[in-house]
Amino acid sequence: MKTLVVSHAAASFAQSKGGADVIALRNARFLQGSFGPVGYVGILSPDEIGSLTYFPVRDTDLLSYDRLGPQLAAYGYLLNHLFRAAKAALVANRNYGGFGPDLVIVHTSTAAVMLKTLHPRTPLVYQIHDGLFAHRTVHGRLKRLVRFLMNDLLEMAAVKRAQYILCVSSSIELQLRNAGVPEEKLSVVPFVPNAPTGDNTSPSADRTLVASHLSTAEPFILSVGQQTGRKRFDLLIEAMPLVKSPLHLVLAGDGPLHAHYRNLVDRLNLSGRVHLEQHVSDPALTALYTDAVAFMLVSENEGFPVTIAEALALGCPSYLLCPNIQSDTEYPAGDAHLIRQIPSPNFLAQLMDDAYRAHQRAAAEGATRTAHPERVDRARVSLSGLKGFYDSMIARVLSPTVRRGEVSG
Repeated sequence: MKTLVVSHAAASFAQSKGGADVIALRNARFLQGSFGPVGYVGILSPDEIGSLTYFPVRDTDLLSYDRLGPQLAAYGYLLNHLFRAAKAALVANRNYGGFGPDLVIVHTSTAAVMLKTLHPRTPLVYQIHDGLFAHRTVHGRLKRLVRFLMNDLLEMAAVKRAQYILCVSSSIELQLRNAGVPEEKLSVVPFVPNAPTGDNTSPSADRTLVASHLSTAEPFILSVGQQTGRKRFDLLIEAMPLVKSPLHLVLAGDGPLHAHYRNLVDRLNLSGRVHLEQHVSDPALTALYTDAVAFMLVSENEGFPVTIAEALALGCPSYLLCPNIQSDTEYPAGDAHLIRQIPSPNFLAQLMDDAYRAHQRAAAEGATRTAHPERVDRARVSLSGLKGFYDSMIARVLSPTVRRGEVSG
């Protein structure tokens, strides 16, 4: 069986990959090892390609972020996102005949609609990442309109055209069921975090790969993600002058608002306490998760954040502040603190101080962190269980003739 995986092709901010592209690549590698050849459409570095058949998408944007102010940068990102998704669909279409896919798995609504229109006979599975109704959780008329077009209109168009839908969280599955999508067309895809298993000693020395100016003795709050405006890193920065404990803030990632956040840090005289790290390798990120007092993600809209899953898997206390989280089932009780709102800087400052006090109490009691991937309910699936999930999905969308020709690893 040949599978063509079409990513967002939007993860071009240095090593700051969007969660959808991270998941697309991990799933592509698993499918390659278990079911046969996989063609991957997206943006990869040479060391990420491996044995995949790689169809690169040119790393270019429609709009230049350098010419946009902070107010327009977020809108520019959304337009560039659509532009890149359309380019990914065209690259996939150009290579359809040569690769000859039996199944197409698409991670962006724009590409799903385009490819199903161009190739109506090829079974298409759409993996939905952000869910619906995102426009209800943001302010500003233009921003609400853009979110409606992307997270409602285009998402539902892709859902209706696809043979099968993979949801990254049960809350998204619930949204789609409530929107009238047949239950037999939906599944929650298992997630396997990129985290070690077993006992985990704190790799503090690896921090020098990222924040050499941050002493290993200094406590910090960590937040990770693409800096496009949907994740509200500005609120975390604005909270820091109100924090009474000796906490620092580390923001790992890049994006069109990176320069704006740096200017905000300078304007608030926080350069000694807030550290923006653009180039973060996986080992360095693991070190930061492990050493952080807590991980905090403030966002206008999320499906199932990869960063929260990986922080939990490494034993890092985690806080997700997002108004559209509809279900607690992805996060075991006591592991993740779910707050369904966009908080004020005052609220965040109090939350950071509370996290610091909890961290100090745990240290005084001699508590140590251990990596527990099984603490994330969604990560409890084994590799054999993951293969069983895809076996079931493939049986629903492919003919018996194609399934008999699959290569099992």
